Amino acid sequence: MWTVASCFVAAVVSALLPWVNAELMLLAVAAPLTSVGDLLPIVLAVTAGQVSGKSALYWIARRTFASAPHGRFARAVDRWRNACQSRQRSTEAMMTLSAIFGLPPFYVTTVAAGALRVSFVRFLVVAIFGRLVHFGLVALAPVLVRSVRLLDAP
Repeated sequence: MWTVASCFVAAVVSALLPWVNAELMLLAVAAPLTSVGDLLPIVLAVTAGQVSGKSALYWIARRTFASAPHGRFARAVDRWRNACQSRQRSTEAMMTLSAIFGLPPFYVTTVAAGALRVSFVRFLVVAIFGRLVHFGLVALAPVLVRSVRLLDAP
């Protein structure tokens, strides 16, 4: 139970501070585990922590950019906001790729989504799905490596 709670807290911190790496923490915790059943609570905790932290970051960005200064910057933000609203599928696809693969970095995508006023519900659905897939794959990596080694053993 303490491990799951610690993973949640570490994931929140990593969502807010980009130099704290949730993937390395997850690998360290997942490496000794041998079954998917053991990995599931850890993956869910890390996903929940990341999504909680990214949600806070989204709202911080949304409130910060709500009163964008006038001038060139404000016009650029408005152009991007209109582009996101008119191309919702493209926006969701980009956010999903970012949430799963980290390209572009999900931190940047989160701030942009908040600043550009992307629907929070859309952001939240994409974040939960993408981070669950991302952290599920990261957690399964040690299990897959061990199983491949067992198949290669003479």
